[in-house]
Amino acid sequence: MVDERLRVHGVEGLRVIDASIMPTIVNGHTMAPTLMIAEKGADLIREQVMKMQLITRAIGAPLNRIDGAQKVTGAARYAYEYPVESVTYVFPVQSTIAKGRIVSIDASAARALPGVIAVLSHENAPRLAPLDDAELAVFQADAVAYHGQFVAAVVAETSEIARQAASLVVVRYEEQPHDVELRADRSDLYKPQSIASGYYQTDTFDGDVEVALASAAVSLDQVYTTPP
Repeated sequence: MVDERLRVHGVEGLRVIDASIMPTIVNGHTMAPTLMIAEKGADLIREQVMKMQLITRAIGAPLNRIDGAQKVTGAARYAYEYPVESVTYVFPVQSTIAKGRIVSIDASAARALPGVIAVLSHENAPRLAPLDDAELAVFQADAVAYHGQFVAAVVAETSEIARQAASLVVVRYEEQPHDVELRADRSDLYKPQSIASGYYQTDTFDGDVEVALASAAVSLDQVYTTPP
């Protein structure tokens, strides 16, 4: 889609600077690599501007936005307002347990609601090819790995119908013990070779925390706990 300078192939003057340009989605949180992409994009644009030696500067100049008048008068059209034919809406059914397996899904009441097109779950969803990222394997098995996991989804003619139908789906679980407490004395702790697919080192050292705290004008030392 884009070249090494984030320029869209075949479209002059257009760059894409967001997470969509990643050839492979990272296993961890995408915020850090996305920020790095944004910084790189800013550097490329800055370099281009300096080469062109632009006389007119946008920063600090009283420039009028092309869509400014439409926005302040309420006349601007947003993406959602453009008419699209044959639109369907989806609303998820999320797990209420942290770990376990789905015993049964009763979607009969949801399917009976007028306007409902389908109720998807691991029982009827198309099978996907093997994926490196387990989080992308939606509706592929009855296993529940975390609270809030998508276990079903309702497709309907309106968003309101989809939401209502999702509330009618009854899911029964076989709950299993879950372990979410990270302690220093655990025997299964390990140090990864890198973080965010190699974007960051596992351990970094910058400055002296103890010296900084001792010389700070104000320091706070407080322990916060979350009720079970």
